Amino acid sequence: MFTACHPVLSTEARVALTLRLLGGLTTDEIARAVPGPGADGRQRIVRAKRTLADKQVPFEVPRGAELAERLASVL
Repeated sequence: MFTACHPVLSTEARVALTLRLLGGLTTDEIARAVPGPGADGRQRIVRAKRTLADKQVPFEVPRGAELAERLASVL
């Protein structure tokens, strides 16, 4: 969840990716739930995953100040 809520992603991308990965919603369900044009909603998850890969964001729980910084977004 901390990776899905990483600060390199926009708030909308964080929500969409979290709904997909942890909530199990389909891309179409997320596109309907998260405001924005339909095609944009579907691409939001793809762009979020690409951004995390491009920035080489590790899949780990952050520590110290980084944990405190990201906790609000996760909550």
